[in-house]
Amino acid sequence: MVNVDASTGAEVDIVICTAGDDHCLAELKLPPALYEHRPCTCEPKLLGFECHAALQERLGGYDYYCYLEDDLVLHDQWFFAKLDWFAAHSGNGSLLQPNRFEISRAPLLPKLYVDGNMTERAIRRFQDVGQDPEIVGTFLNTPLRFRRTLNPHAGSFFLSAEQMQHWASQPYFLDRDTSFIGPLESAATLGVMRTFQIYKPAPPFAAFLEIQHSGSAYINVARKLPVERFG
Repeated sequence: MVNVDASTGAEVDIVICTAGDDHCLAELKLPPALYEHRPCTCEPKLLGFECHAALQERLGGYDYYCYLEDDLVLHDQWFFAKLDWFAAHSGNGSLLQPNRFEISRAPLLPKLYVDGNMTERAIRRFQDVGQDPEIVGTFLNTPLRFRRTLNPHAGSFFLSAEQMQHWASQPYFLDRDTSFIGPLESAATLGVMRTFQIYKPAPPFAAFLEIQHSGSAYINVARKLPVERFG
């Protein structure tokens, strides 16, 4: 038996935060050793901030610190290699967020990137997207463009050890501010948006870094609307 694609392998520790005993982990039918259960005493919508605390407690132990909402699926085995490349190209002050997408068996709309632009007014107090608006580079001989985004939300973030240390040292870390849309969006996005310049792959290169949103909630709505293709 040959171990293939070992060059992109990684060891992952998974911490699942729940609102006390109000959870369904027992129904997963997985060995408990595969994850750490962290019961928390907070409102369910504030669990994301408890995840931040879990990351802070583990400073110094990992190459990357990751936060994912429970309906996201990561398929790309080169995901972290791409993040390494972007950080080397742009510096730790810039954070590359993935484009979220949904897929469907419907032939007219088999794939949809779900995070459309917000108004500049909605994020103006958190980000100045006019500052360093674009980063260009070449990855595997392919020219790429990354843009400051009017929708930094991706339901997730992936911070290098240096970035996590920097964010955790900010006075607003763990302030549980929910002013960006709501508590779920704030937990996933507000803290990193206040700390780093947020980029996403420009539309023609959207698939360079992406993460799947499980289900078809967005794509079902989009089928009823006029479709504008990336390009």
